[in-house]
Amino acid sequence: MHVFDVFFIKVKKTCFFYLQSNVFNIYGCVGGRYRSADQRVRINVSGYHFETALGVLERHPGTLLGDRLRRAPFYDRERGEFFFDRHRPSFEAIFIYYQRGGRLRRPEPVPDDVFLDELFFYELEPAAIDEYRRRARVSMKNTGLEEQPP
Repeated sequence: MHVFDVFFIKVKKTCFFYLQSNVFNIYGCVGGRYRSADQRVRINVSGYHFETALGVLERHPGTLLGDRLRRAPFYDRERGEFFFDRHRPSFEAIFIYYQRGGRLRRPEPVPDDVFLDELFFYELEPAAIDEYRRRARVSMKNTGLEEQPP
């Protein structure tokens, strides 16, 4: 075996382990350990902490928090939490939606346009957003927001 071949094999193994650890992190695993549905996940929204089971988020796979790849860029390894610099009062209602399912309820002091902006940011299911808009009688014209594509 040539010296170059030995070097290439070492580099290849190093790259494999590096890629493997990054894939684990992208898929929501920390330290190379697979996260079970019961594992607790911390979410920091503008300094206020929320905690839930991973399985609760993954019941909504089409949303930002429910999809491992979409939420991965928001993970802070040093703190072991997902960080969002977003509107906290709106997130409280969104968090309850994840926890209990069902209807979205806008907190009283939060304006419709701010709440809808947060719903679109977290990419909640279009059916849930449409139901909220029907119940609240909110049209996109009244909020100044543009209709978000699916």
